[in-house]
Amino acid sequence: MRLLKPSWISHDGNPIFSLDIHPDGTRLATGGQGEDCGRIVIWNMAPIINDADERDENVPKMLCQMDNHLACVNCVRWSNNGKFLASGGDDKVIMIWQTSRYLSGSSVFGSSGKVNVEQWRCVNTLRGHAGDILDLAWSPHDVWLASCSVDNSLIVWNAINFPEILSTLRGHSGLVKGVSWDPVGKYLASQKFNPNILSKTSKDGNKVQHYCCCAVGSRDRSLSVWLTALKRPLVVIHDLFANSVMDISWSRKGNQLTVCSWDGTVAYVDFAPEEIGRPLTQDEHSSMHQKLYGKSLAMNNQYDSMTTIIENPDVLKLKERLKEREQIDQQQQQQQETLKCHPTAKGPINKQIETRTADGRRRITPMFIAPAPDLGDAPLPFTSKSQPTFSSSTESKSKIIIEKRDEVVCINSNSNSNVGRTNLLTPVKSNTPTVTTTSPVASTPVTIAPENIEQPEITEKVVEKPKEIKQIKVPDSTSKRKLDADDNRPAKRRPGRPPLGEKCTPIIATPIGTSTPLVAPVIEKPAREPRSGHSSLHLPALKAEKMLTYKVSTDKKETNLLLELDNAVQVSATMCVHKLKCTVGEGKSCWEVLLHSRGVAITGNSNAITVACEDNSLSIFSNLGQRLVPSVVLPSACSRLQSKDCYVMVVTSKAHVFVWDVKNEKIIVKNESLYPIMSTSSDLSLVTSTITDSGCPLITLSSGKSYIFSNNMACWMLISNTDDLIQQYSDHQSFMPSQTVFNGTVLPLASLQAQGRKSFQQASRLFRSMPAVQQASTISFLDSQLSAALNLRSSKEYKFWLLTLARYLTHEGNEIRLRELCNGLLGPLQKTVKTTWDSYILGLYKHDLLNEILLIISSNLRLQRLFTEYQEQLDLLKS
Repeated sequence: MRLLKPSWISHDGNPIFSLDIHPDGTRLATGGQGEDCGRIVIWNMAPIINDADERDENVPKMLCQMDNHLACVNCVRWSNNGKFLASGGDDKVIMIWQTSRYLSGSSVFGSSGKVNVEQWRCVNTLRGHAGDILDLAWSPHDVWLASCSVDNSLIVWNAINFPEILSTLRGHSGLVKGVSWDPVGKYLASQKFNPNILSKTSKDGNKVQHYCCCAVGSRDRSLSVWLTALKRPLVVIHDLFANSVMDISWSRKGNQLTVCSWDGTVAYVDFAPEEIGRPLTQDEHSSMHQKLYGKSLAMNNQYDSMTTIIENPDVLKLKERLKEREQIDQQQQQQQETLKCHPTAKGPINKQIETRTADGRRRITPMFIAPAPDLGDAPLPFTSKSQPTFSSSTESKSKIIIEKRDEVVCINSNSNSNVGRTNLLTPVKSNTPTVTTTSPVASTPVTIAPENIEQPEITEKVVEKPKEIKQIKVPDSTSKRKLDADDNRPAKRRPGRPPLGEKCTPIIATPIGTSTPLVAPVIEKPAREPRSGHSSLHLPALKAEKMLTYKVSTDKKETNLLLELDNAVQVSATMCVHKLKCTVGEGKSCWEVLLHSRGVAITGNSNAITVACEDNSLSIFSNLGQRLVPSVVLPSACSRLQSKDCYVMVVTSKAHVFVWDVKNEKIIVKNESLYPIMSTSSDLSLVTSTITDSGCPLITLSSGKSYIFSNNMACWMLISNTDDLIQQYSDHQSFMPSQTVFNGTVLPLASLQAQGRKSFQQASRLFRSMPAVQQASTISFLDSQLSAALNLRSSKEYKFWLLTLARYLTHEGNEIRLRELCNGLLGPLQKTVKTTWDSYILGLYKHDLLNEILLIISSNLRLQRLFTEYQEQLDLLKS
């Protein structure tokens, strides 16, 4: 046994009331009194365990110091996964701490020479107690956090959704000093044992004895360690501290012990296996529980290979193959985790787009950079060789690549005009005199009319009121005069954006010599149409721009096509045409065509090039510029235009979807409305629209739901929902095969579900106390994933989720579902003329899939007879 008291572990002489060893054994958290505040310090365990590391100046001793509590800290507790640190104190507040993604060597505020090697920040603050908080305890699966206080109550917090309170227990008649969970995580007890069951062989070597260990500290400044196998304590250490013992913490392995005292010091005890015994492994632990208490539902799932006889020698061979494959998967997973261990913060982008305005000034196009999350994952084990990562100004700066474009950008000087309202600024022929401002930008006459109303039979149109109009120009006279102020004119306000509720006042121009002003007709804004019919859905239509470009990628870089659509090619002083130009390689012109209307969108690939025009038409060309079909007339304006292979998809402004096969000149999806999937809420919007490999439209809405249209079923099908509770509570993560089979390719189903994937693994712990519900959720989710991958025609994802389902069913021992799965892949044993069974699914040979599933089934020896049955039938079909 080694006993030592590191003098450098101190809160500047103030008391230390609590301490806890990190689950990985590399960090020690202490909590107590600071300088006029509560203090939490995270220490490095390496200098405590190893003398050489303690003498090494390059090994940091203090990792981080947090002085956020307003009063002394009474308790600090690590979560079981080591990701969070909970602290509570006399300020009646519980703080949840997590590592920050950005590491820096910042100095501790108010201290001299102390540097934080790690950055921890408070992510949640829990308030619910009316008195000092004395103790905290995480449940075994980190689903709940229990706290107790001098207010005679215990509070159970929902660790999945802080700061939700699940229950408040008020059964105590006095203050509650401590709280701990039972190993199952179901019961709470008001008062710490070694986390392991220990074993030791007797002196004669004939008997193995199992026992538990407990450490006790008291006010007499002594520490004693007790074993249930001994009638007397294993060791008693007197006068270890100058004041009372406050807290004790065991390491996860059970051989290390740390103790803190009111005198502000910490003691470390390291036991040898000969003294305290050897901790049992997980298999030995389960075996002993089974011998004492019998088999439980959880133990039935944890099949033991030692108690099952292998009946088939082929199973033994497959188990060896399975071990080799698992080793390869583990190596690949470790390599991926190594690359993800130290995520680097994204710096500024290395590209910017530079254009020129009409007056020759340079303009940098602003680009949105999404902020990276500041919170990191569970901290990595901090060893003596770990070096702090500090940010430095000497790092190489990012090299900005400037993309210069020759196009001229027109900047709208009217700050009050909305985006997409350029159609209201076009000149209108009218006999009514027009009002013209003297601004050099707005050189064309514009008429003023009511806002947001399209009335073709009325000549007057309204634009929003400009900031300030000082002078007007009347075409009937050459003289200039100031605008006469009306008696009822409102008070002058500051220039800038008008309030949202302010209505634009129509400006009425009066010709010279007339006494009666020409009043613009008052047009009432029609009420919003109810969402009772399909016509109530309106999507924003695409607007025509001066220049559009689109790059068509091919197999060879030299043959990449660049499409340029110029909507303003001047033919004469009063006429312009619309030209589509195709260049190949380094600007070599390939072909040019003229369009009868301005283009609003362009798309293309190696099969066809499609242009959507302003007159609600589509023009489809080949890669050589030949028009494939006459102009296709759309029922309304184009809102989305997509193409993939030989398929072209259009979403109109009336929320109707069309998909054509331009190669075979046939319709795939005809005038299908989005009303069935967008009528549930008035706040829904269309986020993305794509085409699958089979030509089916794929729609993603702002609600996180994704739909695909099935031609066979003639309806929309929900294939993904990021807010689905079944998906969040599914416990399938540990059964997923290695995702290296994707080779970094972007697959349709994975891209749709990427948003909600982060919270699945943590949210699934909520139902671990209800195994039947979680089992049903997992099977339901895996079945839906298989169906979605099948409808998306994604063969890689179908195989991925099929093997995941097989792993989970094998682990659960669900023989009925496994038989159903194998029967569908095996097929009929005797082929007849009337057999409609297809041996391939999404291009995958079903018997090959069955071979892989049988390899998974062989890992569960309780299912070896099922394996033998289908393996023999498969061998019979092959012969």
